[in-house]
Amino acid sequence: MEPIADTVDAAFDIEVALFEPPMRGREGYGSGVQPNHLIPGKDYFFIGRVEFEGKTWLKPGEKCKARLECIIPKADLKLFVPGFAWHICEAYKVVGYAKVI
Repeated sequence: MEPIADTVDAAFDIEVALFEPPMRGREGYGSGVQPNHLIPGKDYFFIGRVEFEGKTWLKPGEKCKARLECIIPKADLKLFVPGFAWHICEAYKVVGYAKVI
């Protein structure tokens, strides 16, 4: 796999949710979490910090609004329009989703 050279700093208002089955036995995520973000169809993750809006903790089965500050490949920036969604992962294990709002 060839490295991605051109990246941009970006920020988006998102909806974020954690799925219950893969998070079973876990308390969830605290605001400021930096999970792996995986765009469907891509073979790489992007880096991003998620700050929850109005809460400090997101439990499995919950969703909330949040602010994502991230570094993404410049070529992918055009994807991040309202309604665009991707996976929140721990390594390659999908534990939730995020969607631009």
